[in-house]
Amino acid sequence: MAQLFFISDIHGSVDLLKEIIEYNIDFDCPQTHLYTLGDYVDGNPYNKNTNSFLTLNYLFELQSKYPNQVTCLLGNHDCWLGYYLAPERFPLLSTTLRPSIETLQDFITEEEFMAVYTEANSKERSQVEFVNFVYDKLRDVIGKKHAALIDRLAQLPYFVETKDFIAVHAGVVEIENCYEAWKTVSDENTFLMKYPVEKSLFYKPLIAGHIGTHEIACNPDFHDIYCYGNHIFLDSTIIKSGYLNLLKYDTETKVFTGIKKERHQWIEYRIVDALKHDMM
Repeated sequence: MAQLFFISDIHGSVDLLKEIIEYNIDFDCPQTHLYTLGDYVDGNPYNKNTNSFLTLNYLFELQSKYPNQVTCLLGNHDCWLGYYLAPERFPLLSTTLRPSIETLQDFITEEEFMAVYTEANSKERSQVEFVNFVYDKLRDVIGKKHAALIDRLAQLPYFVETKDFIAVHAGVVEIENCYEAWKTVSDENTFLMKYPVEKSLFYKPLIAGHIGTHEIACNPDFHDIYCYGNHIFLDSTIIKSGYLNLLKYDTETKVFTGIKKERHQWIEYRIVDALKHDMM
């Protein structure tokens, strides 16, 4: 019997991530496997406990320690960071945003950032010129300092498929009665940025993040795991909810359950299928 775990849209919340893994996932069991579905960077700029670099570094260290038990997928925010730092190694998505200065500061020391800021102030520049100068210099500093990390990021796959499930950051192209066509017709924009979600039955469970479950459930107060048919959505919108969703799959019973912390205790809960509920 193997236990598989899935988590998505961490957005720099490294302390919460560590707590979830340390309390719930036993890597001493060789059949245990953790799948992380992307969006590791771009945390809440007003929360000093988020750090994009520490999140990526922790996951890559975990993957190095347990190479056969940890699979990390790419998310659109991670791709945006990669494209900014090394555009020749990452795709240009249909919507591409430059990382925030707060995210980039996570990858350098305060002294390194102040050196860039001081150099930018050393001559008169327009506001646009100043911002572009800072971004260009930060790209150089971070690119040299974290070449190995960027290399790891560039190697992350878009999806993983097993006989039991498909896991991806955002989604795949779903064609009725031609299900496996997704492997040839989906592209990086689909894998990383599919919107809106599909509320239908697929030929095997599809696990994704990217879009907050409150939006999918049409309930602004809902942030738990949301299941519709065999589509399972994990994004808790951590900036609003303050917690991460952990999905567990038991390969013997073929049952998916959720894990979350309530009143300082970790609990495992049944995931309600909204499709069945709607049909009742």
